[in-house]
Amino acid sequence: MTYDPTYETDWCGETVTFRLRTGEILRLQEKAAPDGPWVAFDALRTGRCKLDLVHEVIRQGLIGGGKSGNEASAFLKEAVETTPPDERRALALGILANWLTGAETVPKKADAAAQGGADQPASTPPRSTETGPSSA
Repeated sequence: MTYDPTYETDWCGETVTFRLRTGEILRLQEKAAPDGPWVAFDALRTGRCKLDLVHEVIRQGLIGGGKSGNEASAFLKEAVETTPPDERRALALGILANWLTGAETVPKKADAAAQGGADQPASTPPRSTETGPSSA
């Protein structure tokens, strides 16, 4: 398996591609995450973050996903008007989690619903259905 920090999800009525690469992470650190991406991830996970961190993760992810800086800013400005803040925080968490691991570790709403956890927040990992090793 190869590392791929691409995160694709349905958001604001369309399928959107987000991707954080080294350049986007460095700009994120300059603008909203001076203590680095791991501290930013923890802040997003716990909800103890500033709104500028949420928006900058999304904006940088849009830029890495192929939008120009102006397109990313315009898209984000429109999205801010149509999505609740906690939904944006969960999206930013998913984008950054995917950069950290290269795999979609934060389920999207549709994925959670398919697993029977539609009422779970997007930042909750899917429940494992595997059983542990036998002690026999």
